[in-house]
Amino acid sequence: MHEYLFQSGLRGGGPLKRLMALSRREVLFEAPQKKKKKKRNKVQDPQASSSQLSLVLILTSSRPSSSKDTKASQSTNKKTSQPIAQISTSRFYEKPKSYLETQYEKSLQKFVPVDTSEDFLPLELDSISLELIFPNDKTSPKDSNSNDEDIASQLIKIADDPKVDMLDILLHSEKENEFHVMYFIRASDSFLKKAHSLVLESNDTRGTKIYYSLIKLALKALHILIEKYSSYLNPIIELVIYHKLGIIYAKETQSLDKAEHFVNLAISLANTHNLTKLKVINEFLYCEILENINPQGLPSFFSEKQKAYEAGGLDNIADLFSLLRTNHIFLGDGSLAIASINTLSMKTKTNPVVKFLSLLCEASTNIYRGAIASANYSIEKAENLNFMPDSSPQTMALLYLTKLACCVQENDLVAGEEAAAKINEFLSLQRKSSWAGWRDDGIFCIYVPLLDDELDVSIFEVQWLNSDEFVILFYFLRGLLDILDHSKHEQTKKVFSTCLDIINIQLSQLTTAKTETKKFGISFLTDKIVRLNFLRYTVIYYKLWVEFMHESNFGGISSVQFFIDCFDGDQFTKEEMCYYKLLVSKFLYLAATYFQSHGDLNSARFYFLRIRSRSKKTINVEDASISSIQKTLGIGCDALLPKLDADELYLFLTLHLVLIAEHDLQVMAKTNVITPELKSQIVSCHSLLGDLLSELSQAFDKNGCDDTYKNLGKSTLLHSTYKIVLMAQRGQEFANGKSPELKEDLTFIRGKKLDVEDKGFFKTLLSYLLYKYSTSLEESSDMLQEVVHRIVNGDDNSCLVGMLILADDQAKSSLKNTQMLGDVEKIFLMKKRDCIKRLEHACMSVGR
Repeated sequence: MHEYLFQSGLRGGGPLKRLMALSRREVLFEAPQKKKKKKRNKVQDPQASSSQLSLVLILTSSRPSSSKDTKASQSTNKKTSQPIAQISTSRFYEKPKSYLETQYEKSLQKFVPVDTSEDFLPLELDSISLELIFPNDKTSPKDSNSNDEDIASQLIKIADDPKVDMLDILLHSEKENEFHVMYFIRASDSFLKKAHSLVLESNDTRGTKIYYSLIKLALKALHILIEKYSSYLNPIIELVIYHKLGIIYAKETQSLDKAEHFVNLAISLANTHNLTKLKVINEFLYCEILENINPQGLPSFFSEKQKAYEAGGLDNIADLFSLLRTNHIFLGDGSLAIASINTLSMKTKTNPVVKFLSLLCEASTNIYRGAIASANYSIEKAENLNFMPDSSPQTMALLYLTKLACCVQENDLVAGEEAAAKINEFLSLQRKSSWAGWRDDGIFCIYVPLLDDELDVSIFEVQWLNSDEFVILFYFLRGLLDILDHSKHEQTKKVFSTCLDIINIQLSQLTTAKTETKKFGISFLTDKIVRLNFLRYTVIYYKLWVEFMHESNFGGISSVQFFIDCFDGDQFTKEEMCYYKLLVSKFLYLAATYFQSHGDLNSARFYFLRIRSRSKKTINVEDASISSIQKTLGIGCDALLPKLDADELYLFLTLHLVLIAEHDLQVMAKTNVITPELKSQIVSCHSLLGDLLSELSQAFDKNGCDDTYKNLGKSTLLHSTYKIVLMAQRGQEFANGKSPELKEDLTFIRGKKLDVEDKGFFKTLLSYLLYKYSTSLEESSDMLQEVVHRIVNGDDNSCLVGMLILADDQAKSSLKNTQMLGDVEKIFLMKKRDCIKRLEHACMSVGR
């Protein structure tokens, strides 16, 4: 079995499908039903009581007394001469407790979820300075809103461990309530953080139970504040609680209606108290929720917010909403989206950070659509922005990868090597810094001021790749770049193999229940597994292609056929089809070229026509929603694919079909008896050939009309293949010197031959065409010598040109008295049996 089979056994009940299901599981948070008290024996299980006490302590400020505390107590009691001794937090809760303390703890136990006591231990809770959270009354009214919003921003993302005077708090009831408010907020954050750290354990049932129990506790702590402490919440704290509830419900559950409810409460509160920064943060969160529950309402929401902030003079925020709006429009109208993002990137007063993101979004979209000239222009403008030295490492990584991807798409080997060298240097710096600033969940921060002249900035989070995915993607693009250099096919295979090894290791780690600590939620885990699997299959596709082209190694065809069988047999789930449908046409193309190379033209024609029918399928509402899912995962999407006559894969398969149709017509024309059935086949074949040539002509005649089509003229391989096919079709006219296009075509071939450094068979074929049709005897003789040299020293595909040389009497006459002719004959004899077998198979395929 081939080394990279798709492992169907893992899919039926495997980790990937289970994680997908878990990430979509609806988590309900209902209050536990009260149970009747049962009589218990006097002797209780000390373990059980300890476990239950631990749960109570998670949501209270008490902790059990220890032997050390007892000794400290005895030591303190001896010093009765002191007026008031400092009371430690442990001594304050020493037994026996007062009646009020006991009742207080009993009431708090009502909020602790049942049946989860054995699943987790007490957590170490961070704390935050009360003076920071509850500023004193001395703050001037002028600065109160700004200070409050800064405090709230820290509350949303708390990281410090300040000192708290517990005695001062506990001796004042007002401060004690404030302490409880902060304690529950901190408890919620800790539960969520703990759940994310145990995310890999959710690969089994027990780990999933623990994960969602912690999520429930995080929500319960915040609900306690709303239900029991609402009178002690100032607007800032209340808004932060709503924001946190919205995030947890949106990202950890399927209760999107609750997420929408709490985010709307936060936005309403921000409007009431003129808290612009917090309002913007919650409006962005609302956009994420709205994209899942009502995507049709997003465009109007974006437009409304963009106009409102422009009217208020907050152009930077308006530009961010414009960028989000454009990102959404891509799913419906790519041309309109391109125009919209181009307008944004051309604005002179746009904040550099927003402009940078706009330019790279525009560049990556144009690369995906094939508009390389526009992509290069956007990348150059992004490189010239002066904010880069102070930016996060992810912004540099994003720029470098986009540049490399553009070079790969443009077949620019020289510029690609320079871009790869920059990334290698960048990787060395990041490794030396231990990847400082890179998070497990791929999030990095951008800083955008509300006003251009405002020093105080708002912090926004952008989710991209983490360090592992960045390295994998670099290896993948490096391999694609090396494909352009025929002499590096061995190195290309090694790069792809290394890339596959890293992906397989990552997938193994992410789909195995482990205690390894991570810092992301289960939804991100699922998305990452999907991305890595998608990239894995993409790497397999290109690795097989390299083996097909350079070694005639078709051992991996079983992997291709297995993937197609899974697709045809509906063995992919609906979720998997959303992701892998982008790869189906590629694998069908590999299968078609395999059958064509073996002379089975009937099977090749069948697969090529399947791709054509899939490509011409109209987009419906369901496809738009699938595109949204694909785009969210960062794997491209159907809506952004180039049009048919600008899609290289579609044009290449059209060229294949032209060759097959020409061959079929030649074979059928030699048939002695023309039956009505055969006549019908000839008419159908002529009709198909005419349609194919018309499509190709339209596509290549559009060069210069639209930037999407300009790249077709720059693609040496595609454009040269098109010219070769046309020259082969008009071969008899060229031989008689009657074709007016001969001079133009020869000029084109000479230019492309100079552009190609060494493409193996491709360069051999160009040289053969110049020998065959050149009007200069000197050039013709030189090209014949070069062709023979490349046949003798070239790859298997170049050897096939030897059959054309041996069938050419003029060539044989020119080489008659040289050793070269003998070498060609010797090599061809080695390949003759395989060639004849393929030709016979091809003739048998006609008309079937």
